Amino acid sequence: MSVDSLAVKVVGLSFCQDYPNNIFSLAKDGKMLSRKCSLIREKNNQHDTNSIRVDIDDKQFGYLPKLISSVIAKEIDQGASWRAKIDSLLVSIQNPNQPGLKLFLWRDDANS
Repeated sequence: MSVDSLAVKVVGLSFCQDYPNNIFSLAKDGKMLSRKCSLIREKNNQHDTNSIRVDIDDKQFGYLPKLISSVIAKEIDQGASWRAKIDSLLVSIQNPNQPGLKLFLWRDDANS
């Protein structure tokens, strides 16, 4: 089965520097959707060899979920190019000080 695009929640946000302020700061200037998002393949990650780190504006924000990265990592390793953009910030009434982040990912077939 092949997937060309999907929306996914970023994991590990709370382990990144300046959480939750880093998440809230994305929306402050009204340019959230134009932020530079990068997917960084981490083959040597000691916890997950399929790891894909999420950087926004050149700062680490978390990782793609393990199930998603296990598929996309293989494609990246074979030369495919995947891109990301911010889809939305996730804030619940029950945990307003623990925001989440959702990305939209797509395979950039022009570069693969």
